[in-house]
Amino acid sequence: MIPSAPLIPSPIDFTMNISPLDIATVREELAQQLARENKPSLYSSIDAHPTLNNAEIRDLVARVMQQAGSGHELSSEQLYAVRTLANATERECYDRSLHASLFAPKITVTTGVDSSTTDGSSLFSLGKMALIVLLASLGVYGYSAHKRSQAEAALRQAELRNQTHIIELEEQRVALERDRADAAAKAIQDAADERQRQDIARVLQQDVARIRHNEAEQRREDLRKAQEEKSKAFEAQRRERELEAAAKRDVASAERELCRQGRINNNFGEVKRWCK
Repeated sequence: MIPSAPLIPSPIDFTMNISPLDIATVREELAQQLARENKPSLYSSIDAHPTLNNAEIRDLVARVMQQAGSGHELSSEQLYAVRTLANATERECYDRSLHASLFAPKITVTTGVDSSTTDGSSLFSLGKMALIVLLASLGVYGYSAHKRSQAEAALRQAELRNQTHIIELEEQRVALERDRADAAAKAIQDAADERQRQDIARVLQQDVARIRHNEAEQRREDLRKAQEEKSKAFEAQRRERELEAAAKRDVASAERELCRQGRINNNFGEVKRWCK
């Protein structure tokens, strides 16, 4: 699809004699005439001023394409404007052709003959002039038809280039969207991996804390059991000593009793044995 008719010169303008003015003057006059006639152009489709230099136009085109990459769809007129104005050669050709079409002179033909004074010679002259005008018109018509044919062929080529460029822009847009989708998917996957890593780290920390707690509990239990065993051994030794002491007291008491009985009975043998 190509821009609507007001945006580009008519086909005949592509092959007509373009203005010999320098391009800066052409663009200044073009801006004034477009504003005066309030006519649309490739410049108005992307909010550009005809007097901008090529670098400024490229910057503006880059911003337009960045907006297109952000989801703002460009119309066919804007795509055609981007393709044409971003190329300095095609832009100059467009500017000169549009300038020529806007400033084309109006041609009028008059016979210069007063009908009130027409005589035979003037009629002959009038007929000869009419024949010349007719032949000139036929020549101009044939030349114009030839030029129109050339212009139409050039326009078809321009349409083909425009279609190719639109396809390239669409492929770039699709590739950009694909890259963005891949980047978003990668970001989501990276976030999921990071969450999984954090979950694993948290579980490991909990396991380590639980193991350390269990180890501490086991050490406390082992210490308690050791203390109990030590207390039991100490108690057993104490009881054994007490039993030994009690046994010794019982033996001493029995010996004293036997000694006393020996003395009562005057049994010197018992006294000698048990009295210490």
